[in-house]
Amino acid sequence: MKGWIRIILPLEFNEVEEAHGLTIQDASTWKFVPNRVHTDSDLLVDVSTTKDIAAVSSMIRQALDQTR
Repeated sequence: MKGWIRIILPLEFNEVEEAHGLTIQDASTWKFVPNRVHTDSDLLVDVSTTKDIAAVSSMIRQALDQTR
């Protein structure tokens, strides 16, 4: 994974409010997701530029708000 990171969020694919052109994947049907600790974390977001970091921040905030 040189040059990018994958963020795993506890959101469903259809719950994403703003994708901002990010590469997002629904992993709910995947049998194995590396480093997934929680079984309810099914949304994978690939971040490869600093612009993507700003865009994924809103998705992270959305996930935090839903888990509280």
